[in-house]
Amino acid sequence: MAGKPVTVKMVGNVFVEQYYYILHRNPELAHRFYYNSSVLSRPEEDGSMTPVTTIEGINKRILSLDSTSYSVEILSVDAQASYNDGVMVVVIGCLTGKDNRKRKFAQSFFLAPQAKGYFVSDDIFKYVDEYKSDDVDSVPINNAYGSTPAYSEPVMAGEVSVQVVANAFVKQYYTTLQKNPELVHRFYHNSSVLSWPEEDGSMNPVTTIQGINKKILSGDSTSYRVEILSVDALHYYEKGAMVVVTGSLKGKDKWKKFIQSFFLAPQDVGFFVLNDVFRYVNESKSDDDFVLIKDDDGSTPASTTELSNSYTGIRKWADHAWRVMFEKFHSFKG
Repeated sequence: MAGKPVTVKMVGNVFVEQYYYILHRNPELAHRFYYNSSVLSRPEEDGSMTPVTTIEGINKRILSLDSTSYSVEILSVDAQASYNDGVMVVVIGCLTGKDNRKRKFAQSFFLAPQAKGYFVSDDIFKYVDEYKSDDVDSVPINNAYGSTPAYSEPVMAGEVSVQVVANAFVKQYYTTLQKNPELVHRFYHNSSVLSWPEEDGSMNPVTTIQGINKKILSGDSTSYRVEILSVDALHYYEKGAMVVVTGSLKGKDKWKKFIQSFFLAPQDVGFFVLNDVFRYVNESKSDDDFVLIKDDDGSTPASTTELSNSYTGIRKWADHAWRVMFEKFHSFKG
């Protein structure tokens, strides 16, 4: 009897559980999730974001954060099949220090396929409990421009930096969302996947231009004001780009913080939105699948208690589990 097909959500969940377990218990081994080509972006003390690359640079940056001094609670995990058989994973969680101070964070990963499973190609971590408006010349977006941008002329990559591409995309996207939501679906293709919350907070991914258009129009985006607080982007994976936006939606009587993660995939001219995950930060509650690494009392989730702390154990698990998931997932897709 054939086993249950492994879905992209299962891939994301297993990765997240193992990643944060190792980061918290054995941070000196966390760099082994990455390659030399990977890019990791973390906030400095002043809030600025500094990308680093190479395994050596990533290891140094991870160890500088002293991750063993806090506990981690995962609040939500969203995963979508992405470009060239990769997986985009978006995590919202909470870090609690020894002084019991809690800080909510959002972390977006692009898992790129390798011979056996995946590796972390791109990684953007943001604190989402305290951030200030970013200088993207688009705050507030719905008041910043007098006309709708030309969607028929997508941003060209050329030799410009990924941040320039991201800023131009964000300016076009949110202006269109505010002024002409009926045209936003033009940023997507039929192969795109969009995950926006339902009224009850559940996330139900939709695909196809028709489905995406229906979901976007159901949000009544013209009734609120958008303020962009930060835009972060990492290098093109196979000429694509991961873009993470934090902001707030302001209605007549309330406002909500949000994070939106995109993967922009290349096309003949410019890019299109292949992946889109939108989450309200204020409303994130603990995911039923995750209440992990809560304390240093020795208790761990059942699925991690047998994980060796050694590199051999980690690599053995990764080579086996990720390979099985990779093969089953693509068999399931195909």
